[in-house]
Formats: sequence, structure tokens, C-alpha cells
Amino acid sequence: MVEYAEMALKMAIKYHDGQVDLGGNPYVDHLITVAGFVKKNTNSNTDEVVAVAYLHDILEDTLCTETDLYRIFPKRVVEAVIDLTRKRNETYHDYLERLKPNEMARIVKLADLNNNKDISRISNPSKKDYERRNKYLNAINFLQQ
Repeated sequence: MVEYAEMALKMAIKYHDGQVDLGGNPYVDHLITVAGFVKKNTNSNTDEVVAVAYLHDILEDTLCTETDLYRIFPKRVVEAVIDLTRKRNETYHDYLERLKPNEMARIVKLADLNNNKDISRISNPSKKDYERRNKYLNAINFLQQ
């Protein structure tokens, strides 16, 4: 049996190597945390959804391409990752509207937002950090409707 989540984690580690989050932590820690949130959701804990969680930022933040993903993962996984990738000149609301119908993308985005709203990993949060947290809380509310 193919383990897409395991392959996705290896790919994410490779492509996100050297990147850090806003708190200065290795970026891969965020991906592992998001996948952990997905794994705890018994309704969505499938290998494919966990793979999407590991890959959710790969197109936006690395040199990985859709073609690279299609070589390894099923269409359904790649489409969810594409839906999770915000397009240039796309408003945040339009982005959320576009990804919401894709159940795998919606599940992963909710997990991503739950991790991103936790500003405790930022040593001295600023007003901007609190504003971003409020944006994420509003997005969670929208995606749960």
C-alpha cells in the first residue's frame, strides 16, 4: 500500500529546508503540527488528507511545481494542494470561497488556521500579530459555516 503521507512529509522536509516560521522555528514544525490536527479529526484522518496537510504550503512557499506533485500524488491530493495555494491578486475572501468546496482543502485550511492563530510561539507579539490572529478567527468561522 502506498503511503502518501509519508512521501509528502519527506517532500515537504526537502522543499522547505532552511525556512522558518514567524516565531523563528523550522517551518516543517508548522506542517507537522497541521498534520497532527488533521490526524486528531477522526472524520478526516486519511492518508491523503494528511499528505495534503504536509504539502499545503509547498506550491506557495517553495520551488515545487504542480507537475512535481502530479508525478507522485493522485489528482485529488494535488487538486487540494492547488486549492490551498492562494493566487496572485486574489483577495483573501475569494481564496477562502474558492477552497471551501474542496473538503480536503477545507479540512487542512481549518487545521492550518488553528495553528496560525496560536501566537504563543511568537516571543513578543505585535499589534499586527493580533490583527492577523483575528483574521484567522474570522476565516475559521467562515469555513465552518
